[in-house]
Amino acid sequence: MPESEWQTFKDHLARQLRFIERSCEVYDEGYADEAIQIAVRIRVILHPGGKKSRSLLQHLHSGRIPLLTTSEGAPERDDLLHYDGLASFRVSSDGKSVSSFYGPGEDNALHREYIKADGWWKQIVLFAEGTRYSRRDIVLGVAEQEGGAHVAATPTAEYEKLMTPGLMWNLVEVANGVETITPAADVRFKYVRQMAYELLNSPELLKLAEYSPTRPAKRETQPAEDEVDEEPQDEPEILDEPEPELHEPEPQRPRPAGVKLTKEDLERIREEVIRYFRAYYAKFRDEIEKRDPDAKLDYLRGRRRIVFEMGNDGAIITHFPTEDDDDAFEFILPKNKMVRELADDMALKTPRGATKRVHFDYSLGEDFGQNSFLGPLVHQEKDLHYRTLHYRTNWVQLDWASWVHLDRWRDEDHAREDAKLDLEIRLQGVY
Repeated sequence: MPESEWQTFKDHLARQLRFIERSCEVYDEGYADEAIQIAVRIRVILHPGGKKSRSLLQHLHSGRIPLLTTSEGAPERDDLLHYDGLASFRVSSDGKSVSSFYGPGEDNALHREYIKADGWWKQIVLFAEGTRYSRRDIVLGVAEQEGGAHVAATPTAEYEKLMTPGLMWNLVEVANGVETITPAADVRFKYVRQMAYELLNSPELLKLAEYSPTRPAKRETQPAEDEVDEEPQDEPEILDEPEPELHEPEPQRPRPAGVKLTKEDLERIREEVIRYFRAYYAKFRDEIEKRDPDAKLDYLRGRRRIVFEMGNDGAIITHFPTEDDDDAFEFILPKNKMVRELADDMALKTPRGATKRVHFDYSLGEDFGQNSFLGPLVHQEKDLHYRTLHYRTNWVQLDWASWVHLDRWRDEDHAREDAKLDLEIRLQGVY
């Protein structure tokens, strides 16, 4: 990418973050529906599209940049009743009256860690009424069904649940001996506001955009009367600035029937994958010896058998430990299989019937982008004698790319950067 084009996209990223920050100020003044504008900006930054409408992070080749998450993610449990991952509910009392608060947790959020942007986008942050919602589900719902980028004549059933007051909590107020119960409204808007907080407190994202928030995130507590926020004087708001043109993401399509990659194409991809992962593991092994002297991640040492499988809508790469003296590469062309089916083949299944898998949440024809899962998948359960049994997959990493992202493994310098970032995330215990 030319340097001028790279800088242009960085400037656009800074602009979107500036829009988000301004909208947060409006939201904090009591205009909850300003979250619709915030959702549109988050969509522009993160929602992956095709060649004609890529997200800003796609343009900047930064789909793996670490972002702050204040949610642990909804646990995978059959008996889960609800999970409230991005909002905060608190009750306070002075002995005479009772008040409750439900809204964005911001600095009061108990959980803080950094995960890759693609994982952040798809992380399940809300479970209610039997439905799991990712950040993607909530942002696209707000932006595309409530007038941000589109207006839906009839909201989907899943999104209509999000619009229901009291979906998660009821607010309780007691004053002069009188109790008032009010269903907490606008859960979706509160979640979008917290996502804005996460983005504006993600150092690597701010560094990429060369952007510094002009004022700190609003805390739950109000400033003292003699404290005055200084408004920035050097960048006045332009109220009539035209909105950036938004496009529907180009759909991801399987290879057209009868169209095949040539032998030359397959050989080129094969050579790119081998060069990429030789560079990746050379850097990874060098870094792990320096960063993990106590061998806490000992299972990541050693050589790999790297299996590349080309499906109908993209490719998946599985990394297996091997006792060989060198890394080995295998290239397979399964017949009539989608990437999500190939991922299902890598599921962890225990003797007692538990199944754990890398879940691909995309519809037929939808671009699922590119990403990695830094495994292995692990599971533990009790046997009949109440002993804890531990299971793990025999692979330690999955990489994938949709049909339009097969150039993912082309850049050896990027491979070395990925190796360092992947190790850093593992050392932080994210995976």
